[in-house]
Amino acid sequence: MSGEGAIYTIPAGVTVKAVKYRETGFDTEFAGSFECNDNDYNILWHKAARTAYICMRDHFYDCPDRERVGFWGDGTPELNQCFYVFDSSAHLLAKELVLRKLEPKFYPGQHLEFLGDYGLWFYYLQTGDLESIRAVYEPTKTFLFETYQFGNKQTWFDWGKEVKDAAVIETCFYYNCLGTLKKMALATGRDTDVALIDQKLERIKSTFDSQYWKGSYYMSSQVTTPDDRANAMAVNAGLADRSKWEAIYENVLTKQTYASCFFDRWVFEALCTMGKQEYAMLRMYERYKTMISCSFTTLWEHYDRWWASHIDAYDDASSLNHGWNPPALLLSQTIAGVEPVEPGWRTYQVMPKEAFLTAIKVVVPSIQGNVAVDLKKTAAEYALNLTSPTGTTAIVGIPKGSFPSSKASR
Repeated sequence: MSGEGAIYTIPAGVTVKAVKYRETGFDTEFAGSFECNDNDYNILWHKAARTAYICMRDHFYDCPDRERVGFWGDGTPELNQCFYVFDSSAHLLAKELVLRKLEPKFYPGQHLEFLGDYGLWFYYLQTGDLESIRAVYEPTKTFLFETYQFGNKQTWFDWGKEVKDAAVIETCFYYNCLGTLKKMALATGRDTDVALIDQKLERIKSTFDSQYWKGSYYMSSQVTTPDDRANAMAVNAGLADRSKWEAIYENVLTKQTYASCFFDRWVFEALCTMGKQEYAMLRMYERYKTMISCSFTTLWEHYDRWWASHIDAYDDASSLNHGWNPPALLLSQTIAGVEPVEPGWRTYQVMPKEAFLTAIKVVVPSIQGNVAVDLKKTAAEYALNLTSPTGTTAIVGIPKGSFPSSKASR
Protein backbone atom coordinates (compact mmCIF):
# COMPACT_ATOMS: atom_id res chain seq x y z
CA MET A 1 0.00 0.00 0.00
CA SER A 2 1.28 3.45 -0.84
CA GLY A 3 -0.26 6.89 -0.84
CA GLU A 4 0.32 10.60 -1.20
CA GLY A 5 -1.56 11.56 1.97
CA ALA A 6 -4.04 10.56 4.64
CA ILE A 7 -7.37 11.92 5.89
CA TYR A 8 -8.09 11.61 9.60
CA THR A 9 -11.52 11.98 11.17
CA ILE A 10 -10.96 13.06 14.77
CA PRO A 11 -13.80 12.78 17.32
CA ALA A 12 -14.73 15.91 19.20
CA GLY A 13 -12.78 16.40 22.41
CA VAL A 14 -9.67 14.56 21.23
CA THR A 15 -6.37 16.44 21.30
CA VAL A 16 -4.03 15.52 18.46
CA LYS A 17 -0.47 15.54 19.78
CA ALA A 18 1.22 14.38 16.56
CA VAL A 19 0.55 12.86 13.15
CA LYS A 20 3.45 10.77 11.84
CA TYR A 21 4.32 8.26 9.18
CA ARG A 22 7.23 6.00 8.41
CA GLU A 23 8.26 5.76 4.78
CA THR A 24 9.75 2.44 3.74
CA GLY A 25 12.24 2.04 0.94
CA PHE A 26 15.42 0.40 -0.26
CA ASP A 27 18.58 1.12 1.72
CA THR A 28 20.11 3.61 -0.68
CA GLU A 29 20.66 7.35 -0.88
CA PHE A 30 19.82 9.86 -3.60
CA ALA A 31 23.35 10.60 -4.81
CA GLY A 32 22.74 11.92 -8.33
CA SER A 33 21.09 15.15 -9.38
CA PHE A 34 19.95 17.14 -12.39
CA GLU A 35 19.08 20.81 -12.65
CA CYS A 36 18.46 22.97 -15.71
CA ASN A 37 17.00 26.36 -16.55
CA ASP A 38 13.57 24.90 -17.39
CA ASN A 39 11.88 23.77 -14.20
CA ASP A 40 9.46 21.42 -15.96
CA TYR A 41 12.36 19.07 -16.66
CA ASN A 42 13.68 19.43 -13.11
CA ILE A 43 10.27 18.32 -11.84
CA LEU A 44 10.30 15.38 -14.25
CA TRP A 45 13.78 14.26 -13.14
CA HIS A 46 12.84 14.36 -9.46
CA LYS A 47 9.51 12.59 -9.99
CA ALA A 48 11.23 9.89 -12.05
CA ALA A 49 13.88 9.42 -9.37
CA ARG A 50 11.28 9.14 -6.63
CA THR A 51 9.20 6.73 -8.72
CA ALA A 52 12.22 4.47 -9.19
CA TYR A 53 12.94 4.58 -5.46
CA ILE A 54 9.39 3.62 -4.48
CA CYS A 55 9.61 0.59 -6.81
CA MET A 56 12.87 -0.69 -5.25
CA ARG A 57 12.30 -3.40 -2.64
CA ASP A 58 13.64 -6.96 -2.60
CA HIS A 59 13.74 -6.57 -6.38
CA PHE A 60 12.68 -3.94 -8.90
CA TYR A 61 8.89 -3.77 -8.75
CA ASP A 62 6.73 -2.61 -11.61
CA CYS A 63 4.70 -0.71 -9.00
CA PRO A 64 3.97 -1.02 -5.27
CA ASP A 65 0.23 -0.40 -5.58
CA ARG A 66 -1.31 -3.17 -7.63
CA GLU A 67 1.34 -5.82 -8.30
CA ARG A 68 4.93 -6.22 -7.23
CA VAL A 69 6.14 -8.42 -10.04
CA GLY A 70 9.78 -8.48 -11.12
CA PHE A 71 9.18 -7.87 -14.81
CA TRP A 72 12.34 -7.67 -16.92
CA GLY A 73 10.75 -4.85 -18.93
CA ASP A 74 10.02 -2.64 -15.92
CA GLY A 75 13.35 -3.59 -14.40
CA THR A 76 15.32 -2.32 -17.40
CA PRO A 77 14.70 1.44 -16.93
CA GLU A 78 14.81 1.02 -13.15
CA LEU A 79 18.25 -0.59 -13.42
CA ASN A 80 19.32 2.16 -15.82
CA GLN A 81 18.18 4.98 -13.55
CA CYS A 82 19.64 3.57 -10.36
CA PHE A 83 23.14 4.27 -11.72
CA TYR A 84 22.26 7.93 -12.31
CA VAL A 85 20.16 8.57 -9.21
CA PHE A 86 21.33 6.45 -6.25
CA ASP A 87 24.50 5.50 -4.44
CA SER A 88 26.25 2.17 -4.98
CA SER A 89 23.95 0.33 -2.55
CA ALA A 90 21.37 0.28 -5.35
CA HIS A 91 23.74 -1.74 -7.52
CA LEU A 92 22.76 -4.81 -5.49
CA LEU A 93 19.28 -4.74 -7.02
CA ALA A 94 20.74 -4.26 -10.49
CA LYS A 95 22.99 -7.29 -10.00
CA GLU A 96 20.02 -9.32 -8.76
CA LEU A 97 18.19 -8.62 -12.01
CA VAL A 98 21.24 -9.45 -14.13
CA LEU A 99 21.76 -12.79 -12.38
CA ARG A 100 18.08 -13.70 -12.14
CA LYS A 101 17.22 -16.95 -13.87
CA LEU A 102 15.48 -16.29 -17.17
CA GLU A 103 11.85 -17.35 -17.52
CA PRO A 104 11.33 -17.82 -21.27
CA LYS A 105 7.55 -18.17 -21.02
CA PHE A 106 7.22 -15.02 -18.91
CA TYR A 107 6.93 -12.18 -21.44
CA PRO A 108 9.84 -13.21 -23.68
CA GLY A 109 9.71 -9.83 -25.46
CA GLN A 110 10.69 -8.16 -22.20
CA HIS A 111 13.68 -10.48 -22.04
CA LEU A 112 14.81 -9.12 -25.41
CA GLU A 113 14.51 -5.58 -24.10
CA PHE A 114 16.81 -6.50 -21.21
CA LEU A 115 19.40 -8.88 -22.70
CA GLY A 116 21.02 -6.32 -24.99
CA ASP A 117 22.61 -2.89 -24.66
CA TYR A 118 19.80 -1.60 -22.45
CA GLY A 119 20.15 -4.18 -19.71
CA LEU A 120 23.14 -6.51 -19.55
CA TRP A 121 25.66 -4.34 -21.36
CA PHE A 122 24.43 -1.19 -19.62
CA TYR A 123 25.09 -2.91 -16.28
CA TYR A 124 28.56 -4.03 -17.37
CA LEU A 125 29.57 -0.57 -18.57
CA GLN A 126 28.41 0.94 -15.28
CA THR A 127 30.03 -1.62 -12.97
CA GLY A 128 32.79 -3.47 -14.79
CA ASP A 129 31.36 -6.62 -13.18
CA LEU A 130 32.76 -9.17 -15.64
CA GLU A 131 32.08 -12.07 -13.27
CA SER A 132 28.32 -11.56 -13.59
CA ILE A 133 28.54 -11.18 -17.38
CA ARG A 134 30.49 -14.43 -17.51
CA ALA A 135 27.84 -16.13 -15.35
CA VAL A 136 24.92 -15.13 -17.61
CA TYR A 137 26.62 -15.62 -20.97
CA GLU A 138 25.53 -19.23 -21.61
CA PRO A 139 21.90 -18.72 -20.46
CA THR A 140 21.68 -15.63 -22.65
CA LYS A 141 23.14 -17.48 -25.63
CA THR A 142 20.73 -20.38 -25.12
CA PHE A 143 17.76 -18.02 -24.90
CA LEU A 144 18.71 -16.23 -28.12
CA PHE A 145 19.88 -19.26 -30.12
CA GLU A 146 17.46 -21.94 -29.00
CA THR A 147 14.57 -20.64 -26.90
CA TYR A 148 13.23 -17.42 -28.34
CA GLN A 149 10.48 -17.90 -30.91
CA PHE A 150 9.52 -15.10 -33.28
CA GLY A 151 5.89 -14.22 -33.84
CA ASN A 152 4.56 -15.12 -30.40
CA LYS A 153 1.32 -13.14 -30.24
CA GLN A 154 1.21 -13.39 -26.45
CA THR A 155 4.52 -11.65 -25.87
CA TRP A 156 4.81 -8.06 -24.67
CA PHE A 157 6.92 -5.17 -25.93
CA ASP A 158 4.91 -2.18 -24.77
CA TRP A 159 1.72 -1.09 -23.08
CA GLY A 160 -1.04 0.56 -25.07
CA LYS A 161 -4.25 -0.06 -26.95
CA GLU A 162 -2.81 0.47 -30.41
CA VAL A 163 -1.72 -2.32 -32.70
CA LYS A 164 2.03 -2.64 -32.34
CA ASP A 165 4.36 -3.54 -35.19
CA ALA A 166 5.80 -6.41 -33.17
CA ALA A 167 7.57 -8.00 -36.14
CA VAL A 168 9.82 -4.99 -36.65
CA ILE A 169 10.21 -4.29 -32.94
CA GLU A 170 11.30 -7.81 -32.03
CA THR A 171 13.68 -8.02 -34.99
CA CYS A 172 15.39 -4.83 -33.84
CA PHE A 173 15.69 -5.93 -30.23
CA TYR A 174 16.88 -9.39 -31.26
CA TYR A 175 19.54 -7.79 -33.47
CA ASN A 176 20.61 -5.58 -30.58
CA CYS A 177 20.82 -8.61 -28.27
CA LEU A 178 23.00 -10.46 -30.77
CA GLY A 179 25.34 -7.47 -30.90
CA THR A 180 25.57 -7.49 -27.11
CA LEU A 181 26.12 -11.25 -27.06
CA LYS A 182 29.06 -10.73 -29.41
CA LYS A 183 30.57 -8.14 -27.07
CA MET A 184 29.99 -10.48 -24.13
CA ALA A 185 31.65 -13.34 -26.03
CA LEU A 186 34.74 -11.26 -26.69
CA ALA A 187 34.85 -10.00 -23.09
CA THR A 188 34.56 -13.50 -21.60
CA GLY A 189 36.84 -15.41 -23.99
CA ARG A 190 34.14 -17.13 -26.05
CA ASP A 191 35.79 -16.10 -29.30
CA THR A 192 34.70 -19.29 -31.06
CA ASP A 193 31.05 -18.12 -30.85
CA VAL A 194 31.71 -14.89 -32.73
CA ALA A 195 31.51 -16.32 -36.25
CA LEU A 196 28.03 -17.77 -35.66
CA ILE A 197 26.83 -14.57 -34.01
CA ASP A 198 28.13 -12.59 -36.99
CA GLN A 199 26.22 -14.89 -39.36
CA LYS A 200 22.99 -14.25 -37.49
CA LEU A 201 23.61 -10.51 -37.43
CA GLU A 202 24.30 -10.40 -41.16
CA ARG A 203 21.22 -12.48 -41.95
CA ILE A 204 19.02 -9.88 -40.25
CA LYS A 205 20.84 -6.85 -41.61
CA SER A 206 20.89 -8.06 -45.21
CA THR A 207 17.14 -8.73 -45.33
CA PHE A 208 15.74 -6.05 -43.02
CA ASP A 209 15.14 -3.36 -45.65
CA SER A 210 13.70 -5.75 -48.22
CA GLN A 211 11.25 -7.06 -45.63
CA TYR A 212 10.16 -3.87 -43.93
CA TRP A 213 11.24 -0.63 -45.69
CA LYS A 214 8.30 0.95 -47.49
CA GLY A 215 10.06 3.93 -49.03
CA SER A 216 9.32 6.39 -46.23
CA TYR A 217 9.23 4.23 -43.10
CA TYR A 218 9.54 0.69 -41.78
CA MET A 219 6.37 -1.37 -41.49
CA SER A 220 5.47 -5.06 -41.46
CA SER A 221 2.33 -6.68 -42.83
CA GLN A 222 0.98 -6.91 -39.27
CA VAL A 223 -0.13 -3.27 -39.27
CA THR A 224 -1.59 -0.74 -41.68
CA THR A 225 0.07 2.40 -40.28
CA PRO A 226 3.73 2.89 -39.34
CA ASP A 227 4.56 2.56 -35.65
CA ASP A 228 6.80 5.09 -33.88
CA ARG A 229 8.15 2.29 -31.66
CA ALA A 230 9.23 0.12 -34.58
CA ASN A 231 10.85 2.95 -36.51
CA ALA A 232 12.65 4.29 -33.46
CA MET A 233 14.10 0.86 -32.74
CA ALA A 234 15.30 0.54 -36.34
CA VAL A 235 17.36 3.68 -35.73
CA ASN A 236 18.58 2.58 -32.28
CA ALA A 237 19.57 -0.88 -33.50
CA GLY A 238 21.57 0.58 -36.36
CA LEU A 239 19.42 -1.14 -38.98
CA ALA A 240 18.11 2.16 -40.36
CA ASP A 241 21.03 3.87 -42.07
CA ARG A 242 21.47 7.64 -41.92
CA SER A 243 19.88 8.17 -45.35
CA LYS A 244 16.51 7.06 -43.93
CA TRP A 245 16.51 9.16 -40.78
CA GLU A 246 14.83 12.25 -42.17
CA ALA A 247 12.01 10.23 -43.71
CA ILE A 248 11.46 8.36 -40.44
CA TYR A 249 11.46 11.64 -38.55
CA GLU A 250 9.06 13.42 -40.89
CA ASN A 251 6.68 10.55 -41.59
CA VAL A 252 6.54 8.70 -38.29
CA LEU A 253 8.26 10.13 -35.22
CA THR A 254 6.63 13.55 -35.59
CA LYS A 255 3.25 12.01 -36.46
CA GLN A 256 2.71 9.01 -34.17
CA THR A 257 2.60 8.79 -30.38
CA TYR A 258 1.72 5.12 -29.98
CA ALA A 259 4.58 4.53 -27.53
CA SER A 260 3.73 4.42 -23.84
CA CYS A 261 5.78 6.18 -21.17
CA PHE A 262 7.75 2.91 -20.98
CA PHE A 263 8.70 2.70 -24.64
CA ASP A 264 9.02 6.42 -25.32
CA ARG A 265 12.59 6.26 -23.97
CA TRP A 266 13.60 4.49 -27.19
CA VAL A 267 11.78 7.07 -29.32
CA PHE A 268 13.56 9.81 -27.35
CA GLU A 269 16.95 8.16 -27.84
CA ALA A 270 16.35 7.65 -31.56
CA LEU A 271 15.42 11.31 -31.98
CA CYS A 272 18.60 12.37 -30.19
CA THR A 273 20.69 10.01 -32.30
CA MET A 274 19.28 11.74 -35.36
CA GLY A 275 20.14 15.16 -33.95
CA LYS A 276 16.51 15.99 -33.21
CA GLN A 277 16.94 16.54 -29.48
CA GLU A 278 14.88 19.74 -29.52
CA TYR A 279 11.88 17.81 -30.77
CA ALA A 280 12.66 14.96 -28.34
CA MET A 281 12.49 17.39 -25.43
CA LEU A 282 9.27 18.96 -26.69
CA ARG A 283 7.72 15.53 -27.17
CA MET A 284 8.72 14.58 -23.62
CA TYR A 285 7.10 17.70 -22.22
CA GLU A 286 3.94 17.33 -24.29
CA ARG A 287 3.43 13.74 -23.20
CA TYR A 288 4.29 14.26 -19.53
CA LYS A 289 2.66 17.67 -19.05
CA THR A 290 -0.28 16.27 -17.08
CA MET A 291 2.10 14.59 -14.64
CA ILE A 292 4.39 17.62 -14.40
CA SER A 293 1.62 19.91 -13.22
CA CYS A 294 -0.04 17.34 -10.95
CA SER A 295 0.64 17.51 -7.21
CA PHE A 296 1.56 13.81 -7.01
CA THR A 297 5.28 13.19 -6.48
CA THR A 298 5.57 10.18 -8.80
CA LEU A 299 5.07 9.29 -12.47
CA TRP A 300 2.20 7.11 -13.54
CA GLU A 301 1.69 3.87 -15.40
CA HIS A 302 0.10 5.71 -18.33
CA TYR A 303 0.62 9.26 -19.56
CA ASP A 304 -2.94 10.34 -18.82
CA ARG A 305 -5.40 9.49 -16.09
CA TRP A 306 -9.11 9.53 -16.80
CA TRP A 307 -9.69 12.20 -14.15
CA ALA A 308 -6.88 14.41 -15.51
CA SER A 309 -7.52 14.51 -19.24
CA HIS A 310 -10.47 12.17 -19.96
CA ILE A 311 -8.36 10.73 -22.80
CA ASP A 312 -8.04 7.21 -21.40
CA ALA A 313 -11.23 6.53 -19.49
CA TYR A 314 -10.24 2.86 -19.07
CA ASP A 315 -7.24 3.90 -17.02
CA ASP A 316 -8.87 4.39 -13.63
CA ALA A 317 -7.21 1.31 -12.11
CA SER A 318 -3.62 1.91 -13.21
CA SER A 319 -0.73 2.73 -10.93
CA LEU A 320 0.15 6.26 -9.82
CA ASN A 321 3.83 5.31 -9.52
CA HIS A 322 5.30 3.01 -12.12
CA GLY A 323 9.02 2.33 -12.28
CA TRP A 324 9.25 2.21 -16.05
CA ASN A 325 9.22 6.01 -16.44
CA PRO A 326 12.77 6.97 -17.58
CA PRO A 327 13.19 10.81 -17.58
CA ALA A 328 15.96 10.73 -14.96
CA LEU A 329 17.98 8.48 -17.26
CA LEU A 330 17.22 10.44 -20.43
CA LEU A 331 18.06 13.83 -18.95
CA SER A 332 21.27 12.77 -17.18
CA GLN A 333 22.64 10.37 -19.77
CA THR A 334 21.37 11.64 -23.12
CA ILE A 335 20.75 15.38 -22.67
CA ALA A 336 23.63 16.05 -20.25
CA GLY A 337 25.55 13.42 -22.23
CA VAL A 338 27.32 11.67 -19.34
CA GLU A 339 27.94 7.94 -19.80
CA PRO A 340 30.73 5.36 -19.56
CA VAL A 341 32.67 4.32 -22.65
CA GLU A 342 34.73 1.55 -21.02
CA PRO A 343 33.41 -0.87 -18.38
CA GLY A 344 33.55 0.52 -14.88
CA TRP A 345 33.85 4.15 -15.99
CA ARG A 346 37.59 3.88 -16.64
CA THR A 347 36.86 6.04 -19.67
CA TYR A 348 33.66 8.00 -19.95
CA GLN A 349 32.26 10.76 -22.10
CA VAL A 350 30.47 14.06 -21.66
CA MET A 351 28.71 14.75 -24.96
CA PRO A 352 25.82 17.12 -24.21
CA LYS A 353 22.76 17.37 -26.42
CA GLU A 354 21.28 20.26 -24.50
CA ALA A 355 18.74 21.22 -27.19
CA PHE A 356 17.15 24.54 -26.19
CA LEU A 357 18.37 24.37 -22.57
CA THR A 358 20.89 27.08 -21.67
CA ALA A 359 22.07 25.76 -18.30
CA ILE A 360 22.54 22.22 -16.98
CA LYS A 361 24.07 21.01 -13.73
CA VAL A 362 24.28 17.27 -13.31
CA VAL A 363 25.95 14.91 -10.85
CA VAL A 364 26.34 11.27 -11.85
CA PRO A 365 27.47 8.93 -9.02
CA SER A 366 29.77 6.65 -11.00
CA ILE A 367 31.60 3.81 -9.28
CA GLN A 368 34.81 5.82 -9.70
CA GLY A 369 33.31 8.81 -7.90
CA ASN A 370 30.96 11.65 -8.70
CA VAL A 371 31.08 13.11 -12.19
CA ALA A 372 29.85 16.71 -12.00
CA VAL A 373 29.08 18.83 -15.06
CA ASP A 374 28.09 22.49 -15.02
CA LEU A 375 27.10 23.75 -18.47
CA LYS A 376 26.12 27.29 -19.42
CA LYS A 377 25.36 28.52 -22.91
CA THR A 378 24.77 32.02 -24.22
CA ALA A 379 24.86 33.54 -27.68
CA ALA A 380 28.49 34.47 -27.09
CA GLU A 381 29.86 31.67 -24.92
CA TYR A 382 29.63 27.94 -24.30
CA ALA A 383 31.10 27.03 -20.90
CA LEU A 384 31.41 23.47 -19.61
CA ASN A 385 33.03 22.79 -16.24
CA LEU A 386 33.77 19.18 -15.40
CA THR A 387 34.76 17.60 -12.11
CA SER A 388 36.24 14.22 -13.00
CA PRO A 389 37.11 11.36 -10.62
CA THR A 390 40.79 10.58 -10.10
CA GLY A 391 42.12 7.81 -12.34
CA THR A 392 39.52 8.19 -15.08
CA THR A 393 39.78 9.48 -18.63
CA ALA A 394 37.07 11.85 -19.85
CA ILE A 395 36.17 12.50 -23.47
CA VAL A 396 34.46 15.87 -23.63
CA GLY A 397 32.62 17.29 -26.63
CA ILE A 398 30.71 20.45 -27.43
CA PRO A 399 27.86 20.25 -29.99
CA LYS A 400 28.73 22.02 -33.22
CA GLY A 401 25.05 22.89 -33.57
CA SER A 402 25.36 25.14 -30.51
CA PHE A 403 27.39 27.63 -32.56
CA PRO A 404 25.60 29.69 -35.19
CA SER A 405 28.64 30.49 -37.33
CA SER A 406 29.93 27.98 -39.83
CA LYS A 407 33.48 28.96 -38.91
CA ALA A 408 32.93 27.91 -35.30
CA SER A 409 31.23 24.68 -36.34
CA ARG A 410 34.32 23.63 -38.28
